[in-house]
Amino acid sequence: RQCDNLPPDVRVETLPGWSTGSFEVRWSGPDNAPPTCDPSGIAYYDVEYRINGAPSWVSWKKQTTAQSATFNNAGNNDYVEFRARAVDKAGNKQSFGGTQAGTRIDTETPSASVEPLPAYTTTQVFTVKWSGNDYQSGIATYDVQWRTAGGNWQTLVAGTTWISFQVTGAQFG
Repeated sequence: RQCDNLPPDVRVETLPGWSTGSFEVRWSGPDNAPPTCDPSGIAYYDVEYRINGAPSWVSWKKQTTAQSATFNNAGNNDYVEFRARAVDKAGNKQSFGGTQAGTRIDTETPSASVEPLPAYTTTQVFTVKWSGNDYQSGIATYDVQWRTAGGNWQTLVAGTTWISFQVTGAQFG
């Protein structure tokens, strides 16, 4: 006797405001059933996307059992929206609704530079300053390295939001 007569409730998980040109999309949610019945389980998912508010949705993943996939079908500065639905093993089909998640694509590499230092200094303390540009998503963090006399590069700071660093203990010569 079959009593599962309610559709599943699947959604695309929230995406960050900005994504690279290739990123992971995930969807999940429960199969529903009346209180006196066990859910039959999800049979498959359908996932659609659209770019820049296009009037038509594009079928991306059809009748898949996967709950995630890598998306790479959009260009720089495109806004990509996603929606998903599921069909359970009893044949109940969730209707597609509106947008469930969206993200803007940033494929442009940011640029950064260090303010030039004087060729010579007479102090053992000086400040290194840097800045950067990213005309879309912005710069999240900086990694800054240093070296002396053509030696190996060493990390000064990594994953920082700082834009300067005070060097102490510099040695003469």
